[in-house]
Amino acid sequence: WYNLGWLPDTLNPYGYKWWNNGSAAGINNAINSGAFLVLYRDHGSIYGWGEPAYDTTDLDNLINTMFPYVLSICCLTGKYDYINQVFAEKFHRMEYGCLGINAATEINYSFVSDTYTWGIFDGLWDEFDPGYPAFDLPGHRNLRPCEATTYGKLYLEMMWFPDSAGVGQYRNYIHYLFQHFGDCFTTLYSEIPQELSVSHLPTLPAGQTYFTVSADDSSIIALTVDGEIIGVAEGTGSPLQITIPGQSAGEIVKVTVTKANYYRYESDVQVIGVEPWVSIDSIYINDSLGGNNDHKVNPGETVDLGVRVRNYGPVQSDPIYGYLTGSDPFVVLNTDSSWYGAIPANDTALSNPFYNFSVADTCQNHHIIHFALEFHNLNDSVWIDSFNITVYAPILQFVDFSVLNDDNGNHILEPGETADLVVTIKNIGGTSTGNVSSTLFSFNPYITINDGSGNYGPIAPDSSANNLADPYNVTASSSAPYDSRVDFQIELVSGGYIETLDFSMVLGRMHYYIWNPDITPQSGLVIDSILNALGYVGHYGTTLTQDLNLYKTVFVCAGIYPNNFVIQDGSPEANALVEYLQEQSGRVYLEGGDVWYYDPQHAGGYDFGPLFGISANYDGEIDMHSVAGEQNTFTQGMNFSYNGENEWIDHIQPDSTNSFLIFEEGYYNYGCGVARAQGPSRTVGISFELGGLFDTTPPSTRASLLDSIMHFFGVYYGVGERPSSGLYPATALNTIYPNPCLHSVTIRYQIAPQDREKSPSLSIYDVQGRRIRCFSRLSRRPVNYIIWDGKDDAGRSVSSGVYFVRFEVGDYRRCAKIVFLR
Repeated sequence: WYNLGWLPDTLNPYGYKWWNNGSAAGINNAINSGAFLVLYRDHGSIYGWGEPAYDTTDLDNLINTMFPYVLSICCLTGKYDYINQVFAEKFHRMEYGCLGINAATEINYSFVSDTYTWGIFDGLWDEFDPGYPAFDLPGHRNLRPCEATTYGKLYLEMMWFPDSAGVGQYRNYIHYLFQHFGDCFTTLYSEIPQELSVSHLPTLPAGQTYFTVSADDSSIIALTVDGEIIGVAEGTGSPLQITIPGQSAGEIVKVTVTKANYYRYESDVQVIGVEPWVSIDSIYINDSLGGNNDHKVNPGETVDLGVRVRNYGPVQSDPIYGYLTGSDPFVVLNTDSSWYGAIPANDTALSNPFYNFSVADTCQNHHIIHFALEFHNLNDSVWIDSFNITVYAPILQFVDFSVLNDDNGNHILEPGETADLVVTIKNIGGTSTGNVSSTLFSFNPYITINDGSGNYGPIAPDSSANNLADPYNVTASSSAPYDSRVDFQIELVSGGYIETLDFSMVLGRMHYYIWNPDITPQSGLVIDSILNALGYVGHYGTTLTQDLNLYKTVFVCAGIYPNNFVIQDGSPEANALVEYLQEQSGRVYLEGGDVWYYDPQHAGGYDFGPLFGISANYDGEIDMHSVAGEQNTFTQGMNFSYNGENEWIDHIQPDSTNSFLIFEEGYYNYGCGVARAQGPSRTVGISFELGGLFDTTPPSTRASLLDSIMHFFGVYYGVGERPSSGLYPATALNTIYPNPCLHSVTIRYQIAPQDREKSPSLSIYDVQGRRIRCFSRLSRRPVNYIIWDGKDDAGRSVSSGVYFVRFEVGDYRRCAKIVFLR
């Protein structure tokens, strides 16, 4: 397999990013990030895997909404006849976890199970072993894991392998040992699925012994009647005549087409006799009079709908009229009837007059309107067809803001200043807006809005616009606290489309900027979320901003090998950070597993050690288990277990230039965190990922740690020191991300100490005000979150559109908007 290019070089594992000894946290991170296939091949037991240790308790840290298939090729993890729930059962049955799992019921044997695993992979990807089998299997690459497990057993039976260990006799044992937990017809997607391109007639003449279907190359086409297959073919992308037995009038032939990484296609074909058969041929949308003439249905439009129908029968029809029906709450039918006249055999006719309907202003992007169309003739024959129309709406999203024409010209709004605000917004919806006008609001008593109107003009889909030509103008009171947070709202109006966007700024320099070049951005996103929840205001980015002077602190997350980012010596990023520290008296937090020792010595990385007061003395190993704070520092009393990425963690110590140790590894006792106060500049450097720390009770929480770091940097979320009664000033609904979202959304909240004994609730409502999902059993930890998977309480996926989350604890009530895209 190495010669075939399937395996990387194993001679120098440190130099290849595929090599990773793994950890429980790494497994969970991979699954939570969307891994579609997980293979474990080593020691196992009833409750989990041995190397790395990963058992049923580790499964509790899964929050994935994309479900992988798991190959647990080891002992006992599938022992379903055990008195307690075993590893495979929990993995498969839990709310998160896996779609299916292949696991052994008893003790497993090496060599034979290795060969069995090769067979499974050849069953999933037939080019894995190009010499087996010797014939082509149409549609074989459908990634059907249950079929692949059976295929793997046949592969094991047929395949020769060196048998010095004498285990060949256990081939038959392996056949009985491994079991598939899940649906035997499960098909995996290894990439984002696409729609198949399939075309065929909607009818089949009675007695005809072929049916023509065009479908994508290498797809599998099946024709069935009442569950019995009457014809099959492999798609070529061109029309194929599939031989079938002649069918009787009135029968329904089901056309099914499948292909790996494509959505399944199904359609019913009516078998017709010597009579007319009327069905929809095409539709035409005319919004020139009641809309913007883009031939798409948009909110607020009145649309003329032309429907062309075809008579698929062998004889002319009597005069036909059509009756359009639908029950969509966003649609009003104005004209529901139309005439088609007599339609010759295999000919078409267009509705006269066109149907007409109006769409509500509140209809959301990608909403699907379902219509049914009944065709009647004078002899009371009725044909019923249906079709869908997609509504395309704009969705405006806040991007950024800038301060212009402030009194001292530093592009920062400070107490006592008057300045222009320019806001950039983006249309992420499906159609252009009309002219977008806006009004700026703020309920902050220190802010006066002198000019709250702004114009953005029309905004095309996937395009941005700003109000530079018509900026807002505001004044910050001279009595306003420096560094205090100001919240703004913008009401945007474009025809019937109305949107409200929120953004915040600081009177003075923003509290933080997070630069997260790490390709696994867990730590940076966690830091951003927690700082925001604590009341700090800042920005997050995967590239380093060019305006570091706008921020009081900079957080850099360089990552852990093999997913780390090397900040090269002489790079613009390194130069900017050095200048920020040395010339602007900046405050910088820098984390990374290799940034202190390995990168400067072996990878061309900039040596940040002298600037951070850090001496790096060892490249480390997979040796990060827990983190302990140091006495008489701002981390005193903090103790964390570590579940983040864990490979080649640098060992670091203070170099005695006003620096001091703040963290040690809890088991091996090496330094892993150093802080430094050098004049006005302050730094914190650590060699693990803060996002990988596991919260327990305060002060051993990431929120406590980040708040302490900000205080060490001399930055507070408001005026003066935070009260000593607690780190969380109030119960609050915090960040919602990503928003808009495609598959799931994380909703963070916090509960003040005085509210911990009250019953919190969080509910999701649609735009009609109907509660569709209720989360009543919420954790009462100070900072927590839930993940909404886009399903209602009945488990049904919601349609795309706007939804509202309502969070309640005692007298506290807060609503926020979520935009779900499909």
